[in-house]
Amino acid sequence: MDQRLFDAAQTGNLELLKELLTEDRQILEKVALGSETPLDIAVLAGKTEFAREVLKLKPKFATELNKDGYSPIHVASASGYVEIVKELLLTNVVGSCNLCCLKDIEGRTALHCAVIKGRISVIRELINSACSSDCVRQVTARNETVLHLCIKNNQFEALKVLLESVDDDLLNAKDRGGNTLLHLAISKRHCQIIEYLLLNQATVNRLEINSKNSLNLTALDIFDLLLTSSCEVHDIEIRETLRNAGAERSRNIVPNDQQVGGVMPPKPAVISIQDVPTAHQDHVIIPIRREPITSRATKILKDFSKEIFGEIENSTSETRNALMVVAVLIATITYQGGINPPGGVWQDHSHENNSTNTTNRLGHSMHHAGKAVMVYERLCFILFMVFNTVGFFTSLIIISLLTSRFPLKAWLRLAVISMATAFGCGMCFIASFSGCIKIFLLLFFCSAVLGWYYWWIEKIALVTVRRLNNSDNRNYFRRIIHFIASHSFRPNNAVQDEVQTR
Repeated sequence: MDQRLFDAAQTGNLELLKELLTEDRQILEKVALGSETPLDIAVLAGKTEFAREVLKLKPKFATELNKDGYSPIHVASASGYVEIVKELLLTNVVGSCNLCCLKDIEGRTALHCAVIKGRISVIRELINSACSSDCVRQVTARNETVLHLCIKNNQFEALKVLLESVDDDLLNAKDRGGNTLLHLAISKRHCQIIEYLLLNQATVNRLEINSKNSLNLTALDIFDLLLTSSCEVHDIEIRETLRNAGAERSRNIVPNDQQVGGVMPPKPAVISIQDVPTAHQDHVIIPIRREPITSRATKILKDFSKEIFGEIENSTSETRNALMVVAVLIATITYQGGINPPGGVWQDHSHENNSTNTTNRLGHSMHHAGKAVMVYERLCFILFMVFNTVGFFTSLIIISLLTSRFPLKAWLRLAVISMATAFGCGMCFIASFSGCIKIFLLLFFCSAVLGWYYWWIEKIALVTVRRLNNSDNRNYFRRIIHFIASHSFRPNNAVQDEVQTR
């Protein structure tokens, strides 16, 4: 392309365009052989007047794809240039309907591009055009409708606009993986979209809530599978919304032909968390066997955790950083206060020759090196230790909550548990606590460490089983994993299920 023509298109200089046409009336025909046209440059720069003039002179430019595989209407729609979109729709080279349905190299139309970027004004212009019915029903190369793209790209406002003009077939359409809108919204945990789909009477009455994808999973199945890997703030709200809307697990849905014959459908196979659409968890084989939450105590705890995590998620990063500094400072002070209480500790043992003097001065029996001096004022010492311990463990809880999304969580938990146990052992020593309490703290520490250790054993075993190709090795490791699973402190069938699938 002539550099002067390129500059004219980029700056929207109509005078320069006319001057170039005067010099060479075939200049636009010559650039048609290149990878970009003046219309592409003008649309990308948002020059409406220049684009209108080029369309008058060379309307065929409206249908040509650039070097990246996009037509001018794709670029204008993605950029939000609604006036240029109007001009392109008025071109009569192939008819506006065909231009609306023109696809790029990934099978996306102009409406798809506008939806991905959330260009509401362009979306309204396209769905109100003469070809709105054909335009809205177009799918991408992955069989995604415009509604699928809204959810995958978190475009809630665009979804609301489109739901006003789509029919039931499009509302329940499935992508290449058999996922409906509800499947995708659940897999992304998009609470706002889920509530709009299930709490809006105009939508929920048309939505097939218990539709299954290609993995034979309903929306509730996907949500249960997500809960096995992580829990987030709005999970309780999502579950309640699904339940109230009548969502069911696939194993509880009996097809009509099987229901008449009295034959129940088979239980769902073991599904990988990797199979959940748009999920990014590690590959862990877990059977879906969750039961409904019926325990009142469990519900209270979940409500409490939801409130706590909600405060954390809604706070700014500066607030969380300040809270972390305060929590670490409190943990440091209370730890030091618990190990070295006011008055310090005795530096030596009291001997028989001075035991009388000690008793006379303090009114108590002999003391031992390392014991707290304050322990002989029992009431004050107990009050100090109680409030100091509450402050210490509360600060540890705050630190654990603030670091719940950090990497290396297992190592961080081990460090916190070790510090808390060391704190408890130190208090036992300086306060002369009973042997029962010491045994309890020792068991707590051992169980915490073994639980952490078994978590790593399970991870290593799962990875090892997946990599086995030799049947002899498989049998050997099956015996090892069976031994670990049968001697663990907590039941977990994930490893055994993985072995059985081999």
